Amino acid sequence: MPNLQPLTIDKLITLQYIPSRVPFHLSPDGKYLAITLESGERDFPSSMNTQGNSIPQNLAASQVKIIDTTNGNVATPFGNSKSMSPRWSDDGKLLAAYLLNGDRVSLGIWHRQNGQIQIFANTQISKIYGGYEIFGCAVPQWMPNNQAVVLQVQTTKNSVADSSKISNVSVFSFDPTIENSEQQEAESDLLSWLSGDLVIFDINSGEQKLLAQNLPFRSWRISPDGKNIALLKAVKREVNNTHHWTLYDLVVLPTDSSPPITVASNIPQTYAVSFSWSPDSQYIAYTTHKRVALSVEEQTDEGELFVVSADGTNVTRKLSNTETPNLGQNYETPRWSQDGKEIYCLTSSGVWITATEGSSCRNLTVNSDMEILYWIQRPLFNLCTLWDNNKIPLAFRNPKTLNSGLAFLNIETGENTILFEDAQNFTADVFSTEMGNNGDLYFALETADTPAEICCVTDKDKETKQLFVPNPDLSEVAFGKSRLISWRGYDGSECFGALMLPQNYVEGQKLPLIVNVYGGVNNSCFLNNFDFGWSGHLHPQLFASRGYAYLCPDMPMLNRDPMRQLPGLVLPAINLLVDMGIVDSERVGVMGQSYGGYCVLGLLTQTNRFKAAVTSAGVYNMTSFYGILMSHGKSRWIDWAETAQGRMGGSLWEKRDTYIENSPLFYLDRVETPVLLISGTGEPGEASQASEVFSGLRRLGKTVEMRLYDREGHYSGGWSQKSLRDVGARVISWFDSYIMSG
Repeated sequence: MPNLQPLTIDKLITLQYIPSRVPFHLSPDGKYLAITLESGERDFPSSMNTQGNSIPQNLAASQVKIIDTTNGNVATPFGNSKSMSPRWSDDGKLLAAYLLNGDRVSLGIWHRQNGQIQIFANTQISKIYGGYEIFGCAVPQWMPNNQAVVLQVQTTKNSVADSSKISNVSVFSFDPTIENSEQQEAESDLLSWLSGDLVIFDINSGEQKLLAQNLPFRSWRISPDGKNIALLKAVKREVNNTHHWTLYDLVVLPTDSSPPITVASNIPQTYAVSFSWSPDSQYIAYTTHKRVALSVEEQTDEGELFVVSADGTNVTRKLSNTETPNLGQNYETPRWSQDGKEIYCLTSSGVWITATEGSSCRNLTVNSDMEILYWIQRPLFNLCTLWDNNKIPLAFRNPKTLNSGLAFLNIETGENTILFEDAQNFTADVFSTEMGNNGDLYFALETADTPAEICCVTDKDKETKQLFVPNPDLSEVAFGKSRLISWRGYDGSECFGALMLPQNYVEGQKLPLIVNVYGGVNNSCFLNNFDFGWSGHLHPQLFASRGYAYLCPDMPMLNRDPMRQLPGLVLPAINLLVDMGIVDSERVGVMGQSYGGYCVLGLLTQTNRFKAAVTSAGVYNMTSFYGILMSHGKSRWIDWAETAQGRMGGSLWEKRDTYIENSPLFYLDRVETPVLLISGTGEPGEASQASEVFSGLRRLGKTVEMRLYDREGHYSGGWSQKSLRDVGARVISWFDSYIMSG
């Protein structure tokens, strides 16, 4: 048996994982599966605000791979170049992707026949999220002639001059006499955030045909006949005390440069990808998605289905009704039958099917032990692909055991069968799936002690097989094992938590414990995730492989006064583990990120149970955080504090005492636990929040250390290698000093 070692920071950084929102794509002949892998090997700070070289954060550590589906062999078509978002041409001869070309993002083409690579330096791919990340769904899409690619490139004309470029003075103003002036500012920010040009790029001549200029959108769909391109154009944000979403117009752009047509308006969606073309290119189906919240806890999703003529001549038809389940999806799109006579929509419990003309519909559900995660379909395809005798493959999770599996729903009979159900998790989302024309299925699975691997199920033998292992050299790492625990909260309710124990744990052995806290989330849902939902310096395997127990408890919270709720959500779980003989009551630490950082310091002001604490990117003073101004002049945290996660219930002036009572800063005199404060300097306000706590604890004579990382953003999972090595090493040594040694 090998001498097992802890997971090192260097090994963590080099781990290959499957990013979310970046689609798989199978070649038309089913021979090669093209995917994107990402790691933590970034060489520059993650801040979106100060990143001078403008290299997208996700592209800087990504690489396209192609997997031979017959034998599992892997090739890297673009060599050592950083690359992402691969897309095969319809004839399977060419593979398009985004490449990091110096300090710009260019289109790359790989020729399957001879392995040659073309890099088109005259393309500059548009980025979103403040200019630091490429939206993964916005893959290069081939025209039917296989000679041109449709791309979103950086806009050639700025609609608004940037005053910061011509002056050393920043000016922000507000006039209450101008109606909706604050809303107009928010919408202007949204539009600039998403804007780009849509072009058809000829890979032979290198010429670009401009279809839309300075348009705010995320993704696009080419009609099957190649005559039109549809996209959802962002028009405004809807924000008030009970709901928030973006509204889009559905726009059809003729590829012959005829004027664009707006065929539907004010469509609420999350990521603007939930629309699809009919097989005959005459119609477009789309779903809406609104998240309505009466409070932070009482949130419901609403989604409906519509069909509209692509030429804008017919009135939009609503196909859903009052009996229809919620059809709203973040990433998924309605799918058409091959003959165009039916439309399929995914729901949380199955599939809803309607006749295109609206004459009939049926709601097919799976059994109550299945929570549908997504269906296995071809990413970005318009048509629903069925598996073996009219069945739709569905990835599901059992909410009782938290095991995941694969089921098949028969659209004719409504019957469902389970292929497998195990202690594992389907990685990422619907984009990390594929289905071949022969019915072979491809998807990514992970477990608590194994990073994601790509598996397949063939229509012939109907068995799950391992196809590709991105991280083959992990046999000597002492990965921990997970188990689900439950206890009774102070109010008598049943609570759950995801617990990770060292691989060689022996029952009765009392371990040091680290509790990762994050209020308002059922953290146990990540029981079978390799990272329990956390990466960077919070990765559970960094600690379980070193002999710690690691706990993520569920922390459902009421709508007001969050700080006082914290002890009752966390301490009973610790008491359970002590009573079970798993944890040494004198060696318990706590850590948290973002709102979890708030929870950490809130706990420390109300209990001395913890011997060491690490808090990163947290909010510690609700009164000062409330008014933080972003570089573009927006006060983004006011809504957060009043009606969202902050849970204050009103403005600072309406709820002055509530803001103070729920700010750990004002109770630092009660803290007895040594505190390590971590923050990047690239996110406005975060470093100042940490500085307030450091100054306060130092003034009070408490043990405290603060580490500020230059130009790094909110979450260490996306930080540069240099910063992640330092913060990881320091967090481990902090807990080792105060807890592991006893």
